[in-house]
Amino acid sequence: MCVNDFSTATKLLEVCQELKERYASITELIAQTTRGSELSARLQEFKHISPVTARIFTRGVGTIWYGSRRSSSKM
Repeated sequence: MCVNDFSTATKLLEVCQELKERYASITELIAQTTRGSELSARLQEFKHISPVTARIFTRGVGTIWYGSRRSSSKM
């Protein structure tokens, strides 16, 4: 294992700890937002989360989460 692996793991643990303290879970963070741009902005408030990282995550989650919420609200 190289030094960079430990550095990345440490950063990930820091982000997870802050997420847990602020929102309790990633699901709760997502639930508190109404669109992908808002989620991206909140993600970028975390240390080590860049605009690119936030965009990749939001792209993966946004369509599923916000699309399904819109569909169920029409029923």
